[in-house]
Amino acid sequence: MEVKVLKTFSCPHCGETETVTGLAVQEQIERGKIKPGTPYAMRRDVVPLLEPQTAGLTVPVMVRHLDVCAKCGFEYTTKVETLDAPIKMGPMGGTPPNFGFPGIQR
Repeated sequence: MEVKVLKTFSCPHCGETETVTGLAVQEQIERGKIKPGTPYAMRRDVVPLLEPQTAGLTVPVMVRHLDVCAKCGFEYTTKVETLDAPIKMGPMGGTPPNFGFPGIQR
């Protein structure tokens, strides 16, 4: 799976590039719990660039990485990337008549 980084950002308020999650991950790298180079972010938003119903086995997506500035505490987008994500098939059993909630009928 090839990941293409479209853009990286520094904090728009103070210009810092170090993030809170980065500090936590660095501590774990030093303890040997996480491998160096492992991608991290406090939150990721995944946006399909094509309707999954019309895609094949993969769908192109944009991933927006968000984190908190380690200097001023401002939450901002740290990186935007694209990749082809595999489509995972769920169970084919269908939806139960009450949608999984007791007391709700069709």
